[in-house]
Amino acid sequence: MLTPKSIQNRILRNMGLLGLVLLIGAVYICWMAYVGALTGSSRVDGSIGILLGLYICSHPAANMLDMLMFMTADIRESILATRTGWIWLFMNLLAFLVAWAVIFSGILRFVSR
Repeated sequence: MLTPKSIQNRILRNMGLLGLVLLIGAVYICWMAYVGALTGSSRVDGSIGILLGLYICSHPAANMLDMLMFMTADIRESILATRTGWIWLFMNLLAFLVAWAVIFSGILRFVSR
């Protein structure tokens, strides 16, 4: 059974993973902006970006589905009652935005000549 304490522990563990995927996404975007190539092939670089963006986007999507479908209202309220819960929600939103930027960057690489 889900308790507010177990949910808080899961959120703290999940924040580390979100931070890691945010870092990987930011590194990909910066690398593509300044260096311009990972492998030398724009198709491969674009494919890597698209797949990486989809992977990054899957984590916050899973978190939101868990929160909306499997948590009761009192557990959701206990998450939002803490600063950690709000930071976790912000990191999920930020991960979505970074994922979309990575996907967009990958698409631009994929279709470029």
